[in-house]
Amino acid sequence: MAQYLDTSEAFLDLASNPRLNGSNPQLDSITPVPGQTRVTLRNEHVTYFLTWFTLSFLTGGMWHRLYILRKPLR
Repeated sequence: MAQYLDTSEAFLDLASNPRLNGSNPQLDSITPVPGQTRVTLRNEHVTYFLTWFTLSFLTGGMWHRLYILRKPLR
């Protein structure tokens, strides 16, 4: 696939597994190593809440000034 798309090859973490035997020993002797990828996400819910609440409040204020009070936004 990498040759077809003209990109660099992907890297996989592999380890030998002597228990696997089959028609192709070169391919059957390696298996992916589980647990190598660790995903940690930051908990930024409060930041997102404050951002969207502030944007909503400012948009509501501009809408009120423009359509209710009939004043320009400048």
